[in-house]
Amino acid sequence: MYDYLLNLENKTMEELRLELNSLKIDAKSIGLNIDDCQRPTSELCQVIGLIPNTVDTIFLRASSPGSLANDRLTAIMKAINSASGIDLRSNNFGNKRPYDVVKTLKATSENVLILNLRSNNFGSPRCTEFAVMLDAIQESVIYLCLSVNRLGYKTTPELILAFNSLKESLKTLDLSGNFFDTKTVKELTELCAALPKGLERLILRSNGFKSSADLITALAVLPSVVKVDLSGNELSLSALEEIYASHPNLKESINIKSTPNSGRPLQFFAKNDTTSQDSTVVKDPIAQP
Repeated sequence: MYDYLLNLENKTMEELRLELNSLKIDAKSIGLNIDDCQRPTSELCQVIGLIPNTVDTIFLRASSPGSLANDRLTAIMKAINSASGIDLRSNNFGNKRPYDVVKTLKATSENVLILNLRSNNFGSPRCTEFAVMLDAIQESVIYLCLSVNRLGYKTTPELILAFNSLKESLKTLDLSGNFFDTKTVKELTELCAALPKGLERLILRSNGFKSSADLITALAVLPSVVKVDLSGNELSLSALEEIYASHPNLKESINIKSTPNSGRPLQFFAKNDTTSQDSTVVKDPIAQP
């Protein structure tokens, strides 16, 4: 999940500085055990400042859901300046006060391109201000992961309001594992229509989809999308071929080895797709457990 795990306990600041300076240049992601750390927040922020600029992703995953105090997390977020990716999975944002979550998300640096909010209980009945939380995400974020949040159990009007609050600058959205098979084709189409108009990649893994006809109808309202990942759903290869053939912007070929039963992601690629040459696009940046 990350290239290096930094243990913050029982070390002086000088020892931490030396350890971080010795990081190999290919260590692009670093995990921090912050919620279990007894150091004062001010020292943790100093440690953040010692992380080399070569590290592009920082994992602030809670060891137990929601165990990281919000004020502490917000202060740490403010201290992160150079990383382009932040992983905030399992911080139980859906069950926290909306004001606290908004404060944390607004503290994100404008350098951040990738934000992982996987497994944050946004589908919880207590999460009544989901749209307000999403609206707090920085416009710089082009890759947003909202997987495994039980979003399919929120009402369609709630989700439409939330999706409408996403920034138009967003290019990739991961909605995997959210039980969207609970929605009717009409609801799915309304949800897709509420997504940012410039969205290019949509990840819908493991949502229990069975009907190619429903997905053909829903994806038709997303003309800008050039890649769709439907792996892990209950769709045959012939059904997937129907879906790709129906969409004007999806490439005319499928990697046959990436069938639903192969365990590999199946993606549809756009005709004349040149996004692989885009330096701002990160290859599969959100690691899944």
